[in-house]
Amino acid sequence: CLSRGLGDVYKRQVNQPIGIANAYQSLKLKRGNEMDAQHDLMDCLAETIWQAQRASQPPDGQAYIACMNAKAGLA
Repeated sequence: CLSRGLGDVYKRQVNQPIGIANAYQSLKLKRGNEMDAQHDLMDCLAETIWQAQRASQPPDGQAYIACMNAKAGLA
């Protein structure tokens, strides 16, 4: 979805949640290309939203970053 992709670009540019820009760069280095890194980012976003809905809580930005770092091999 184009709007979601543009939202992800914006989040990385403003580094919100804090750490997303570095986590995304680590994903790009690990995966070797931007498309695979974006797929990992979307997987983590979906997981974060799903967990928030299950717990009836707002999304956890730190869990989102932790997921991305884990996929990049940093956790």
